[in-house]
Amino acid sequence: MGLASRSRSTIIRVARNMILSANAEIRHATLKDTAKIIKLYFAALPEMRKLGLKEIQSVFQEMDENGTPTGYFVRKLNYGKFYRDMNSHRDEQIKIANEALKQAFGANAPQITYDVHNNPVLPADDDPTVKSILTRYADELDDWLCRNANRMFKAEYYEMRRTMLSPEIRTIM
Repeated sequence: MGLASRSRSTIIRVARNMILSANAEIRHATLKDTAKIIKLYFAALPEMRKLGLKEIQSVFQEMDENGTPTGYFVRKLNYGKFYRDMNSHRDEQIKIANEALKQAFGANAPQITYDVHNNPVLPADDDPTVKSILTRYADELDDWLCRNANRMFKAEYYEMRRTMLSPEIRTIM
């Protein structure tokens, strides 16, 4: 909003003031709701203790099989378990793809590696065998997601997208 306050245009100054006013209203409403939630929490605390609930996070935060908080809010899909399973499946598929690449090309075969954020990095290679192996890897990951994730579209959409885009482009998306 910096230079909008110095604008000579009345329209820009009015728009700036409307945006600032809306932001202030949102902050004010949020503060009221936050205060209500805190009051309700402290009012419910004695009842929660009777039920054996010591912390509010045990009500709102998802737990894994061992009772450890996953860092996600409770939802239909257990995100902690989902991401753990997805990463495990991805790592299995990377091992399978890397083995296939080694069998096809020997010791100096291109490999799927990981970046500093533990994301897979596909080798850039124009060889049709490499592209075929990488496509199988990407297809298997996408199939797993279609079976296990809450996705926006039907599986047919993702299958069509896989056939139309190269593995390199799909990793960017």
